[in-house]
Amino acid sequence: MGNFEKLFDWKAIYRFLETNVLKIIFAFAVFKIAGILKKYVDNTIKIVLEKSKMDKSVASFLRSSFSVLYYIILGYLLIGFLGINLTSITTFLGAAGIVLGFAFKETLGNFCGGLIILTFKPFKVGHLIEYGKYMGEVKSIELIYTKIKTPQNELVIIPNGMITNSEIRNVTKEKVRRLDIKIGVSYDSDILKVKEVLNEIVNEEIKSEEKLVLKSPAPTIGVLELAESSVVFCVYVYTKSDNYFNLMLKMNEKIKIKFDENNIEIPYPQMDVHISKKGEE
Repeated sequence: MGNFEKLFDWKAIYRFLETNVLKIIFAFAVFKIAGILKKYVDNTIKIVLEKSKMDKSVASFLRSSFSVLYYIILGYLLIGFLGINLTSITTFLGAAGIVLGFAFKETLGNFCGGLIILTFKPFKVGHLIEYGKYMGEVKSIELIYTKIKTPQNELVIIPNGMITNSEIRNVTKEKVRRLDIKIGVSYDSDILKVKEVLNEIVNEEIKSEEKLVLKSPAPTIGVLELAESSVVFCVYVYTKSDNYFNLMLKMNEKIKIKFDENNIEIPYPQMDVHISKKGEE
C-alpha cells in the first residue's frame, strides 16, 4: 500500500515535473524518434522474414509480437532515464497482478488463441475463410487479432480467442471445391430434356479453353427433389478453388440462356387463394 501511495503522491509528481522538465521533453522527443525508427525496423524485419521464406502466418505474428516488445522495452528505458524508481512500479504491478489478470483475461485468451492458430494451422495468411457473417482473405495473424479483408474491401478485425472458440470455414485450404447449383423447373417440363440441356452446359465447360469445370471428379446431374411448385434439379461440378465464384456466375447465366432457348420454364412461387362467400360451407 505504501508503494501505491508513493506512486500516486501528487505533490511528489508535481515536484518531479517541475525539476525534470528538460528530461521529460527529451524523453518525449526520443519516444517520437523511436516511433519513426520503428517503421524502418519493421520494414527491415519484413524483408528478412520474406527472404527467409518463413510461413506468412508466423511472420505476421512475430512482427506483431516485436511491436509490443519494442514499446515495452522503450517504456522501461525512458522511465529509467527519467529517474523514476522502477522497483516501486514493479512492486505495484506485482501487487495489482491479480486485478490485471482478470482485466486482461480476454487479451490473454486472444494471445493464446493466436498461438493455437499458428500451431494447428486451421488457416494461413492468404486463405479465404468464413467466420460468422464475414468472408474474406486472411491478411495477417497478429498477437491479439486476425485481420481479414472482405470482397467489398472492408477490413474485419477478429479477436483470436473468438476464432478458436467458434466454427470457421476455410474455403481455399483445399485446391478443389464442389459447386452446388439447384434449379427448379415446371412440372410440365420434359425432365429428360432438362437433364440433357444441363449435361450439354457442363460438357461445354469441361471442353472450353478456360476449363472451369474439372472432368474428374465426375459431375453429378439429376432430380434432387419433387417440390411443391417445381421439380428441383441439382448440378454438382468440381472446380479449382480460385475459379469457384467465376464458375458460379457463368453457370447461372448459361442455364438461364439455355432454358430460354429450349422453352424450359423456371416457375415463380405460386399461391392459391380460395375466397368463399359468407354463409357458404
